[in-house]
Amino acid sequence: MSANLSDGTRKTLEQFGWQEGDPIPDSIGELLADIYAKNPNCRAAGLYVDITALGDEDINKIKTLLEEGKEAEKAKEAQEEYSAKRAGMSPEMVALYNKVADADSPVEIVDDRNTQSQEKTAGSPEETAEQPKKEKEKQPIPDVELKPEPVKEVFCPRCRWDMRQQYDVSPTNADKESFIACVLGGTRMQKFYSLMAGKYEVKFRSLLAEENKQIHRQLLLDQKNDEFFGDTEWFLRFFEYRMACSVETILADKKVIAIVPELNEIADIELPNKTDNKDNSPLERMRDYVVGDLLKMEITRRLVSDKFREFQRLYEALEAMALEPNFW
Repeated sequence: MSANLSDGTRKTLEQFGWQEGDPIPDSIGELLADIYAKNPNCRAAGLYVDITALGDEDINKIKTLLEEGKEAEKAKEAQEEYSAKRAGMSPEMVALYNKVADADSPVEIVDDRNTQSQEKTAGSPEETAEQPKKEKEKQPIPDVELKPEPVKEVFCPRCRWDMRQQYDVSPTNADKESFIACVLGGTRMQKFYSLMAGKYEVKFRSLLAEENKQIHRQLLLDQKNDEFFGDTEWFLRFFEYRMACSVETILADKKVIAIVPELNEIADIELPNKTDNKDNSPLERMRDYVVGDLLKMEITRRLVSDKFREFQRLYEALEAMALEPNFW
């Protein structure tokens, strides 16, 4: 399990008591990244985080997670051993084995031979014939809890991607390096996409947490103002707000058409579109500028929207990969 570890990861974990052959929790990479994000000065040569630069709280978090990984591995091995011993047993033997193995429920041996012989002689043939029938009638009917099938979403709530289709985004090494640099450096991830055989280019940037919060707040205000006639319009507006915040630069024939300011800058500037209304919220003004002005042509808006979905899929794939310890 540790054969594929880099030297940096191996040396980093050994500081906290990890040894060769010990299990590595799946969330250790995410925990180290969180600690580094809060304390960038904890990095040292050959180490992702230096234990001498950490506080007691962070040290205990890492040690506790490693210990929990060991306990989980032991429990898994015990379960496998338990399952191997039960293999091939009848249900009655499994029940007996479970009872013997349970220290809290010791087996009580009762000599009932005399009692059984007395019951055989005392009962008449009619009573003996009726007994199985009565015992069968007394057996309780087990309660079956009927649980409804969980509702599976068909479209991604972030980018409206049809999740029934194959996940076809394959991050390159350059994408991984850019993602890691952005996460550790606290900056946005950016990427250029080409359209129309390179005649038209657009650069997207990942969203900030505050921008995502403002998008959901603006959707609540729009809904309060009865701007939606159904779920379809709600999701379309949600997608347009996200795309407006993500478009960073647009080029045509290598010439810059527009550089879109960030959302937190909108309130203090005047946008170049003629329909700009400073009485609207910054998010509404950004949507009017990007979607209503820069992407006013149907074909352009559709092509840029497809590339934006692709960018979001890439970012989500990298987020999922970042949970794996060997990603870092």
